[in-house]
Amino acid sequence: MQPLSHGDHLRESLAERRKRETAADRGRSPSDYVVPVVHVHLPEPVVKAGFYGGVAAALAVGAVDWPLALLAGVGVAIARHRRA
Repeated sequence: MQPLSHGDHLRESLAERRKRETAADRGRSPSDYVVPVVHVHLPEPVVKAGFYGGVAAALAVGAVDWPLALLAGVGVAIARHRRA
């Protein structure tokens, strides 16, 4: 095995540092969502509340009928289900 040059050593250190830096080290949960344009991290319960609130608001103003709102809500709940 050949010794690492200075550049290789630097790359290896950066790669190892990135591996060690976890979401918990940055004060975030791995299940956080990132708002694309402003790069704000939102916890999962806030995202869920926003989605279901939006579905409820669309239902309340008559933008969707109740069967479609129910189907969307149940479909998203099933898609996001994780085993503990």
